[in-house]
Amino acid sequence: MVNLPISDTVQFRAAFLSVTHDGYRNNAPQPNADDADNKSARLELAFEPIENFRGLVTVQFTKQGGLGDSLQNIPYIYSSSGALEHNLPPGINPYTFPIATLPSLSLDDRLTRFNFTYDLGGVVLTALGGYDHIEWHHA
Repeated sequence: MVNLPISDTVQFRAAFLSVTHDGYRNNAPQPNADDADNKSARLELAFEPIENFRGLVTVQFTKQGGLGDSLQNIPYIYSSSGALEHNLPPGINPYTFPIATLPSLSLDDRLTRFNFTYDLGGVVLTALGGYDHIEWHHA
């Protein structure tokens, strides 16, 4: 994260995130799932151009990729009294199981927000708004 005071009344902040790792589940014949290829950046501009007025504008970009999660269908098992058992059934390995189709994860998010506040003394006026565009695909 980088904080940059531009002046006494204007501040800028930039924050970045990157997470990348290989999958940790053996899903042969497919590649190992539960991997990550994620990146995000946020830019913020805070300002107070006149007394009693403050503003904050935020822009954020996020991209998630990779194979995504993998799911294993595990049957419910009930005890003789009818209660749900919380242990895995015999022979089920949560870290090694085949999946038939290649998983895929793609998320692109573009976000813009604003927060403007004006203090009139006994009353504070606030305007909040934003726009968020998300494209998400998971197979």
